[in-house]
Amino acid sequence: MLQKSQEIRSFRMYKTTADPPFNWISYKTCYLNLRDCSSLVRLKFGDNKCKLSSLIVLHLSGCTKLESTPDFLGLLNLEYLDLEQCTSLVHMHNSIWALEKLRSLSLRDNINLKGGPNGIACMTSLHTLDFQGSSNLSELRLVISRRYTTLGKSIPSQVLEALSFLDLGFCNLSKVPDDIGELKGLERLNLQGNSFTSLPYTIGRLSRLAYLNLEQCFNLHSLPQLPFFNDPLGGRYFKTVSGSRNQANKKIKIRK
Repeated sequence: MLQKSQEIRSFRMYKTTADPPFNWISYKTCYLNLRDCSSLVRLKFGDNKCKLSSLIVLHLSGCTKLESTPDFLGLLNLEYLDLEQCTSLVHMHNSIWALEKLRSLSLRDNINLKGGPNGIACMTSLHTLDFQGSSNLSELRLVISRRYTTLGKSIPSQVLEALSFLDLGFCNLSKVPDDIGELKGLERLNLQGNSFTSLPYTIGRLSRLAYLNLEQCFNLHSLPQLPFFNDPLGGRYFKTVSGSRNQANKKIKIRK
């Protein structure tokens, strides 16, 4: 049994129980790696006296029996969260979308994940959001409202200018959310392998978009006016439908 330490700042666990206690972890811990702890079912970071306020990096990828994410309210300085291939994960605690300092969130290949974000307007530091391969994510909401309520007051939410990379490849999306146009800083957008038939006109508001991948979107039949179709600067990359015998000669209509 490890005793509580005030000096451990980086910790890697190779094996754990289904519901391990973390009340011994130091306040100074900034790096916690639980990658491939395949017996982990639940994760709790203790009571209010054991908030990991210094934690910056948390790896949980490959925790294939993890059923739900913990309450993240005690991890206010978290910047990097890796939840890849947590194949039993169905829902996430809403507190994850309130991590204002989070810069990178990977939820790749979570095949049973059903609930996307309730809105990421509070995640004003987020640069990278990766859902690729989360094939049960048939619907997705990004920015529910330009206002949110706190302490009984309605306050304008900040526009997500920090988010530069969004990966929604192979998520079985039947529709791209209209509020994607609110992601003003988006530079790279991967939508490959989805089932939607068109893109919302709001995507034309993404003036910084430099990379758009629509490969293997076999149901796509029309596009809105995209921000880089007539870009005089050049250097923009646009990959459209390919990889299917039935769509080798398919023409996509551009909506004006």
